[in-house]
Amino acid sequence: MTGVSIVVPSYRRPERLARCLAALDAQRPRADEVLVVCRADDAATRSVLAGSPSARRIDVSASGVLHAMRAGARAARNELIGFVDDDAEPRPGWLAGTLERLADPTVGGVGGRDLVDPHPQHRPKRDVGRITPLGKLVGDHHLGTGQARDVDVLKAADMVFRRQALALPDGLRGDGAQMHFEIATCLWAIARGWRLVYDPDLVVDHLAGPRFDDDARGVQSARAARNAAFNLVLCVGALRPELLRRRLLFGLLIGDQGGPGVVRAGVALARRESEVARRFWPSVTGHVAAYRRLRSSGELTLYTYPEPGVEVAVSSGSRRATPEEAPG
Repeated sequence: MTGVSIVVPSYRRPERLARCLAALDAQRPRADEVLVVCRADDAATRSVLAGSPSARRIDVSASGVLHAMRAGARAARNELIGFVDDDAEPRPGWLAGTLERLADPTVGGVGGRDLVDPHPQHRPKRDVGRITPLGKLVGDHHLGTGQARDVDVLKAADMVFRRQALALPDGLRGDGAQMHFEIATCLWAIARGWRLVYDPDLVVDHLAGPRFDDDARGVQSARAARNAAFNLVLCVGALRPELLRRRLLFGLLIGDQGGPGVVRAGVALARRESEVARRFWPSVTGHVAAYRRLRSSGELTLYTYPEPGVEVAVSSGSRRATPEEAPG
């Protein structure tokens, strides 16, 4: 098996970062390198790294998780490139199990279950990581159960890709979390013949640290809700253009808790779910903005990393793999 680089984007969460690095250091086998990407003005994160000789620091000046991930992917020296949130702690066996799944040459990426704070309404489920024929995202990676299986979308809290299967999108909205970018990354890999595997036995404890942007934990601003809807529609529509109109209609008429349409907003009002109801108009405007953006350009730019230190821009509409070219 080729070597693995783990990229950890981090910003102002030093205690959680220290625990994440300790969990990565305890993996057997250990990653060949751990790269922590931090802002140049983030003194707290830099102080943690000063006491962690096993991690390599990558400095960035711009905000946004994608900027940090791109910097880490460029700097990665190995053929497997993984991403772990700084508030996630991989359990023993996480990396070993991930590498075992990637021993299959047809698998381009692997992700697992991130255990978040329990809730009485949260029940284990098999249907996770899927894009429906209506363009709806079924996430719920933290609730996954059963056997390992192929999915449409992995979660960036813990995922490892082959270098040749990895692409990170540009042009998404948001100053911090930049919600739903994983959709573009994952659908790009699938369109080029790679399989993506979700294994609920690969577990990280996701301790849900604070966010320092509009998409704060628990209280999402109108701009963050609009950005999330925009990013979701842009990623789905650019990589699966046949779903664009269906995704728009579903989002405007029905929607879900994160991005309510007319029906879901009406349910929220009846149930007095004020936080869900407040997302209705931002979600509508985000859907429409993404639809107009794709109607005008039709494509999304992504960046690939064919070798260490190299970043290449590609179009979401670039040629897909034929059956003869598909991996494996």
